[in-house]
Amino acid sequence: MDYSLKLTQGSYPFVTTRDSKVVKKLSESIANITGVQTKLSTAGGTSDARFMGAFGIDVVEFGVINDTIHAPNERTSIVEVETLYEVFSDIVRTF
Repeated sequence: MDYSLKLTQGSYPFVTTRDSKVVKKLSESIANITGVQTKLSTAGGTSDARFMGAFGIDVVEFGVINDTIHAPNERTSIVEVETLYEVFSDIVRTF
Protein backbone atom coordinates (compact mmCIF):
# COMPACT_ATOMS: atom_id res chain seq x y z
CA MET A 1 0.00 0.00 0.00
CA ASP A 2 1.44 3.34 -1.02
CA TYR A 3 0.39 6.07 1.41
CA SER A 4 1.57 9.06 3.33
CA LEU A 5 0.58 9.98 6.87
CA LYS A 6 1.06 13.39 8.47
CA LEU A 7 -0.04 13.89 12.07
CA THR A 8 -0.83 17.33 13.43
CA GLN A 9 -1.98 18.49 16.82
CA GLY A 10 -5.07 20.67 16.79
CA SER A 11 -5.55 21.25 20.48
CA TYR A 12 -3.29 21.93 23.39
CA PRO A 13 -3.50 21.79 27.19
CA PHE A 14 -4.14 25.07 28.94
CA VAL A 15 -4.00 26.58 32.40
CA THR A 16 -6.07 29.55 33.52
CA THR A 17 -4.97 30.86 36.88
CA ARG A 18 -7.46 31.13 39.74
CA ASP A 19 -6.80 34.85 40.05
CA SER A 20 -7.45 35.71 36.40
CA LYS A 21 -10.14 38.30 35.71
CA VAL A 22 -12.40 35.85 33.86
CA VAL A 23 -12.32 33.29 36.70
CA LYS A 24 -13.09 35.95 39.31
CA LYS A 25 -15.90 37.54 37.28
CA LEU A 26 -17.52 34.23 36.43
CA SER A 27 -17.37 33.10 40.05
CA GLU A 28 -18.99 36.39 41.09
CA SER A 29 -21.74 36.05 38.47
CA ILE A 30 -22.49 32.46 39.49
CA ALA A 31 -22.78 33.54 43.13
CA ASN A 32 -24.93 36.58 42.26
CA ILE A 33 -27.40 34.61 40.15
CA THR A 34 -27.50 31.20 41.82
CA GLY A 35 -26.20 31.80 45.34
CA VAL A 36 -23.71 28.99 44.78
CA GLN A 37 -20.04 29.44 45.69
CA THR A 38 -18.02 27.93 42.87
CA LYS A 39 -15.60 25.05 43.18
CA LEU A 40 -12.82 25.40 40.64
CA SER A 41 -12.30 21.99 39.12
CA THR A 42 -11.21 20.27 35.95
CA ALA A 43 -13.45 17.27 36.56
CA GLY A 44 -15.71 18.23 33.65
CA GLY A 45 -13.56 16.47 31.09
CA THR A 46 -12.35 17.46 27.63
CA SER A 47 -13.69 20.61 26.03
CA ASP A 48 -13.39 23.05 23.18
CA ALA A 49 -11.47 25.41 25.48
CA ARG A 50 -8.33 23.45 24.66
CA PHE A 51 -8.44 24.90 21.14
CA MET A 52 -8.17 28.47 22.46
CA GLY A 53 -5.47 27.91 25.07
CA ALA A 54 -2.76 27.89 22.40
CA PHE A 55 -3.58 31.53 21.64
CA GLY A 56 -2.89 32.68 25.21
CA ILE A 57 -6.57 33.29 25.95
CA ASP A 58 -7.71 32.78 29.53
CA VAL A 59 -10.56 30.29 29.28
CA VAL A 60 -13.04 28.87 31.73
CA GLU A 61 -15.73 26.28 31.34
CA PHE A 62 -19.17 26.64 32.73
CA GLY A 63 -22.43 25.16 31.60
CA VAL A 64 -25.57 23.34 32.53
CA ILE A 65 -25.58 20.33 34.81
CA ASN A 66 -25.75 17.51 32.34
CA ASP A 67 -25.52 13.95 33.55
CA THR A 68 -26.61 12.71 30.11
CA ILE A 69 -23.94 14.49 28.07
CA HIS A 70 -22.91 12.58 24.93
CA ALA A 71 -25.46 9.87 25.73
CA PRO A 72 -28.50 8.81 23.73
CA ASN A 73 -31.28 11.33 24.40
CA GLU A 74 -28.85 13.91 25.80
CA ARG A 75 -30.89 16.55 27.59
CA THR A 76 -31.03 19.22 30.26
CA SER A 77 -33.80 21.21 31.89
CA ILE A 78 -35.22 24.54 30.76
CA VAL A 79 -34.39 25.94 34.20
CA GLU A 80 -30.72 25.02 33.68
CA VAL A 81 -30.63 26.83 30.33
CA GLU A 82 -32.40 29.89 31.72
CA THR A 83 -30.00 30.05 34.68
CA LEU A 84 -27.02 29.69 32.37
CA TYR A 85 -28.37 32.58 30.30
CA GLU A 86 -28.72 34.75 33.41
CA VAL A 87 -25.16 33.99 34.55
CA PHE A 88 -23.72 34.75 31.11
CA SER A 89 -25.75 37.96 30.86
CA ASP A 90 -24.45 39.03 34.27
CA ILE A 91 -20.82 38.38 33.39
CA VAL A 92 -21.14 40.31 30.13
CA ARG A 93 -22.71 43.29 31.94
CA THR A 94 -20.06 43.36 34.68
CA PHE A 95 -16.88 42.40 32.81
